Amino acid sequence: MMADSLKGRTRLIRLWLAQDRACPVCCQMITKSSGWRLFHEIRKIDGGTDVVGNLKMLHPDCHRNARALRHSVVEPAYSL
Repeated sequence: MMADSLKGRTRLIRLWLAQDRACPVCCQMITKSSGWRLFHEIRKIDGGTDVVGNLKMLHPDCHRNARALRHSVVEPAYSL
């Protein structure tokens, strides 16, 4: 698991910061209390890897819904 090593934790923090600390599905903040799960854009069984470009941090419920619907998670369009 990524969180078990310093290198893994660093990658998770960078991913979290790259997403502006928010879940790309619901746009709500990801916090320690909300929890999170890693979502692979291309599933590992379909040849996906653990590279940061293939990963998104989602809330557990958002992850469950995204997996059930088998759709890709895209970055939300933020209005300025």
